[in-house]
Amino acid sequence: MRMQKKEMYAKLTQFEEAFKKAGLKLTQQRLEIFRELAAAVDHPCAEILHKRLLERLPTLSLDTVYRTLATFEKYSLVKRVQTSESQARFELNVEEKKHHHLICKKCGHITDFVWNSFDEAA
Repeated sequence: MRMQKKEMYAKLTQFEEAFKKAGLKLTQQRLEIFRELAAAVDHPCAEILHKRLLERLPTLSLDTVYRTLATFEKYSLVKRVQTSESQARFELNVEEKKHHHLICKKCGHITDFVWNSFDEAA
């Protein structure tokens, strides 16, 4: 479910508006964490996001990533995907269509899928 440039721009605009509305400061670190999540297709955990961002933001701490994700979650900008290992993984809260997650027990890979008949029965 990788975003196209036009879609990314729209989500970035929504993200910036949500931050202004909440009275939060939009820092470079928050912006880069958002962009990395938007580009991700693997529902990364905080540690993975941190590793991916270190090249662009060498002074970024893992604590900052955790705090930023908590802020994003508080303002419904991201969704937490809980795994059996109790390690939180994250995705942007941008899907208009409800979807579910299939998690491989061997490798931990998460796949999004739509299950309309299940959703309609609920």
